Amino acid sequence: MRLTRPLASAAVASSLVLAMSACGPDESDETSGQPVNRPSASSDVAPAGQKVDTREFATLIADAFGKDDTADMSMQLISNGYVTEAEGQIDYSAKTPRMAMTMSVPASGQGDMRTVVVDNTMYVALPTGGKEASEVYYELDLRDEDNPLVKQLGGLSSFDPKSSVEVFAQGLEEVLLVGNDSVEGVPTKHYVVTTSTEGLGDLGVEESGGELPPSVTYDVWLDDKGRLAKMESEFEGQGSMKLTMSNWGGKVDIAAPPADQVQPYPSESASPTP
Repeated sequence: MRLTRPLASAAVASSLVLAMSACGPDESDETSGQPVNRPSASSDVAPAGQKVDTREFATLIADAFGKDDTADMSMQLISNGYVTEAEGQIDYSAKTPRMAMTMSVPASGQGDMRTVVVDNTMYVALPTGGKEASEVYYELDLRDEDNPLVKQLGGLSSFDPKSSVEVFAQGLEEVLLVGNDSVEGVPTKHYVVTTSTEGLGDLGVEESGGELPPSVTYDVWLDDKGRLAKMESEFEGQGSMKLTMSNWGGKVDIAAPPADQVQPYPSESASPTP
């Protein structure tokens, strides 16, 4: 079984949806590098096992996204022995989400990749082989359903943690409260959540080389307003994912790149070059 997200996939696969569909490039059935251990609760949390009503939990998460419009995000995805790291910001104050993110795969030596999503358009600045990404951004209209790449990506919802969490919440099968904890100094409640994979098709997740498992388990930390603070999971030996969201309601800096730095994303199957 593999959960795949085909893009320049590694690049944008860093919003939660990374979270939801993360399992990285579909290059091999073998994994490499050090084994990945399932995240565990810190030693001072309350006793585990208290069940939470799944409908109440889904409502709690959905309502939390309406309380604050902005947040910082960071993510680590381990797949096939490779580590992908990403940091960025997201803004829900406009009609469609805006997002800016910088991603890197340290072991590749290729440098950073920058991704900006504004007004249903994604801009990608590819690595140059050095530390910094290229100053040339390739433009992709996420509403273009005739574009094969957009179909693979699953549209804007694939890069929007809110959309991902909504699908995640709809498929909830069981929620267990582990207890009180903290994430980067923020008081949180730690839950272990099991959700069906049935809705993952809505996020552009494809199956390859076998059937999807019927369900996936995540560790989820919510702050005192029900806002997502952290989400972690391991994917059956394929790797692991950790997403954190912080500074809810804080200032963000998200804008489309200057027009003279933008080029159309190539329609050919070949990858663009900076």
